[in-house]
Amino acid sequence: MLRDALLQQLSDELSRVGRYYSRGFRIEISPTDALPSVEDLDELKAKLSREEVGFSEVLDFCFER
Repeated sequence: MLRDALLQQLSDELSRVGRYYSRGFRIEISPTDALPSVEDLDELKAKLSREEVGFSEVLDFCFER
């Protein structure tokens, strides 16, 4: 499924960046039945493109903290 592939890619990329700070860092993002709105995803994408969002904000978004 495309969603699962995207989540796996995001997990891999976040893990790669996290290992820059902590050698053993690994994160896995799993799919759920609760999907974010397209608007929320577009907003996060725009912030990531402009580098206006940090690692903790991405995690907060993913885990709805």
